[in-house]
Amino acid sequence: MAIAQEELRRFQMAMRRLRVGFVRIIGKAMSKFDLTVPQYTVLFVLFYREKCKMSQLARELGITMGAATSIVDRLFKAGLVKRQRSPEDRRVVLVSLSKKGKRTVEEGHEMTLGFKEREAFLASYEKMSQEIENL
Repeated sequence: MAIAQEELRRFQMAMRRLRVGFVRIIGKAMSKFDLTVPQYTVLFVLFYREKCKMSQLARELGITMGAATSIVDRLFKAGLVKRQRSPEDRRVVLVSLSKKGKRTVEEGHEMTLGFKEREAFLASYEKMSQEIENL
């Protein structure tokens, strides 16, 4: 039992350090673009999803629809995202990156880590995700 508790403590500490480190790295890069970490996170999600329903975006980020709407409103005013109604259901709003938003994510990504560091992070995440899938 003590071993399981110690492993859990180590896991929690590692996850906390990762989270704090990522916020620090992303925050440093995003200050150039006058964006908050939550705003950049939305841009980052949209970069990989292309188009996303507001409800999907909120769910993926673990925030309320109101919070997601507020962030997207600010990004829209800054010209970083586009909004459009779904052709199938006019009540549904789809959000995607504008060209300016794509460039911002790409530049931010380049600023945060060098190529070697990105490769190391990617390899580590791929290995962790594969190990988790095998559990």
